[in-house]
Amino acid sequence: MLLNRSAIILIPKQPYADWANALDDDGPRFELSEQDDHLTVFLGPEMDTVGEIHRFVDKHFDYFFEAWLEGWSTDPAQWPPRRTRRMFHEWFNVRIHTMVEDTVDAPLEVE
Repeated sequence: MLLNRSAIILIPKQPYADWANALDDDGPRFELSEQDDHLTVFLGPEMDTVGEIHRFVDKHFDYFFEAWLEGWSTDPAQWPPRRTRRMFHEWFNVRIHTMVEDTVDAPLEVE
């Protein structure tokens, strides 16, 4: 069953890894080479073109940025204080998938 959503995946770049690894010298390390196993898939609106979805991401970049920052540190005081759309694109590649298919024969649950 096709869902009326798009899939939005952020792929961290070196600036995100540098930020995460600078928080705690003795803590876990963020490795770009291993991060593909831990990517979050965000469901966005169904739109006609990939460009429209990219504009949606640009409009809501801070939501996506904060989701990734919180994934590494739940303390907003450790987050970069002035996040911009340009910084977001320096820290993440955005991958869009316009077709999302549900392959499970069970109701969707929202947590």
